[in-house]
Amino acid sequence: MHYAIATQSNVVDASGQLAASLPPGTTGQMVREMFNNLVTSQSLTLATNGLMMVIAVVFLAASIAIVLAPKAARTVDPASVVH
Repeated sequence: MHYAIATQSNVVDASGQLAASLPPGTTGQMVREMFNNLVTSQSLTLATNGLMMVIAVVFLAASIAIVLAPKAARTVDPASVVH
């Protein structure tokens, strides 16, 4: 697993820009771990945004359906329901 993350980090940060932006003394493994955490948090944010958009569309469709639903033809007299 660590080899796959290291390989992906080297592909994405081949020029070493990310490693150069971190404090001196950070090892390659630390850079890869920080990069992995950054990518994981961003992917979680993107996935959550997509899910919230789907939920918003569902609620919007439900609210439109409720507003456009036909009204009941008959109403129940509350006095007739009392025991």
